[in-house]
Amino acid sequence: TGAMPAGQPFSGLCFKSNDGIATAGSNTAPVSGTDASYESSRIISGWTNGEQAWNQSWVKFQTHSANTSALTDDMIIKGGKVGTEIILPSKK
Repeated sequence: TGAMPAGQPFSGLCFKSNDGIATAGSNTAPVSGTDASYESSRIISGWTNGEQAWNQSWVKFQTHSANTSALTDDMIIKGGKVGTEIILPSKK
C-alpha cells in the first residue's frame, strides 16, 4: 500500500493541489491558498529495514489508484528493477 514506511529511513516529495473545483457558491476558478488543497501524489525513496546495500535502495511513485484519499505504491524501482503495484520489483 502507499502508507509511509514506519520505522524506515526515507525521504520524499509530496505533491499537493486543490481539486480544480471552485468553492461552493462561487463561479470562479479555485484560488491557491484559499481553497482546500489535497495530497495528489508522492515520491519517496529509502531502504527497507535491515537492508543497507546501495542496490537495495528503492524509489516509490505513489498515486490514487481508487477514488479515495489513500495513496498506493503504483511503481517501485529497486536495484535497477521496476515493479508496478507489487512489493518486490522483478523486471529490468
